[in-house]
Amino acid sequence: MTGFFARSHAAWYTLLLVTVGTGGGIYAIHRSQTTERENLHKGVLRDQELYMLKKAQHKLLKEKQVAQRSSDAG
Repeated sequence: MTGFFARSHAAWYTLLLVTVGTGGGIYAIHRSQTTERENLHKGVLRDQELYMLKKAQHKLLKEKQVAQRSSDAG
């Protein structure tokens, strides 16, 4: 019976090792995906900010052109 228990312990240790390794791998992938999602979201926020800035600059340029035309006509 000693051989049976020795094999049983080896099986439990193997199961424990595989379970911990798998859990660690899943955690690492989850962490990586979370970080990637956060970085992508930051990119969207930067793009929105850049869009608003360009929109404001375009509006300012239009206003300048209208003011310049008014002063040239008058």
